[in-house]
Amino acid sequence: MVSAEIMLHPNLAETASGNSLTWSEASAMKEAIFVLDVRAVSGTTPTLDLTIETYDPLSDKWDTIVTFAQKTGVGTEWKYSCDAGKTLGNLIRAKWVIGGTTPSFQFTVSAIMKS
Repeated sequence: MVSAEIMLHPNLAETASGNSLTWSEASAMKEAIFVLDVRAVSGTTPTLDLTIETYDPLSDKWDTIVTFAQKTGVGTEWKYSCDAGKTLGNLIRAKWVIGGTTPSFQFTVSAIMKS
């Protein structure tokens, strides 16, 4: 069994929606534990919606494989992803949507992957 620990988003503050760099060694992995750790929040009614996506090169589209609960404050959430007999895809990334008035979220997104 092969395993990998990856950081999809380092401990940085974000004030706008975006996505992480992609991780390209996911094709050998069949299961993962994704961890969203929100460390600081500011602004008026700030919201953070974060998903983990996989890429399909044939359709040139991203598909959501994990959705975290909307965050409005500091906290940690773990999500397990396993699809029997399938890999997690060729590429994975974290995608976030930030809302509110002058919002800021400092967070990390990490994963423990297994083949």
